[in-house]
Amino acid sequence: MKFLSIFFFVLILGLIACCPQKEECPDYPINYQALEVNNSICSFIGVDEEESINLIISSDEDLKSKLECSESFPDIDFENHYLVASKYRSPQNSYVLNRSVYKDCEGKLVYDVKIQDDGFAMLYNLYFYVLIPREYLGQELIFKFKYLDL
Repeated sequence: MKFLSIFFFVLILGLIACCPQKEECPDYPINYQALEVNNSICSFIGVDEEESINLIISSDEDLKSKLECSESFPDIDFENHYLVASKYRSPQNSYVLNRSVYKDCEGKLVYDVKIQDDGFAMLYNLYFYVLIPREYLGQELIFKFKYLDL
């Protein structure tokens, strides 16, 4: 009986050692440029005030048809980049804590944004803009927004 116990123990250890380990799959960062634009200068045309939305903007004409700005919007080189304009309806006054653009293990393009609550209880629209190299235009862009409470 003791022999069988030792045999099964060695067999299980052998199987564990022989099984291929799942390789880590690192994300591949994409160079992007965050645009610092005052929240109050632009509104999204045809979008309800309480709606969260992400817009892909690939030309000056596209920009003028989707955003209405009271001040001039930063110049964008649409030959080399496209703009992702996002509006997030937050349950609290908040700010962008961290953001990144990367390709995940499956080769999908991901725009990952961490939003931090700053403690003031009021509904709040948070706007943020990022330029992504034009070579990625047309690829599905997955939006991952995570709201972090205090």
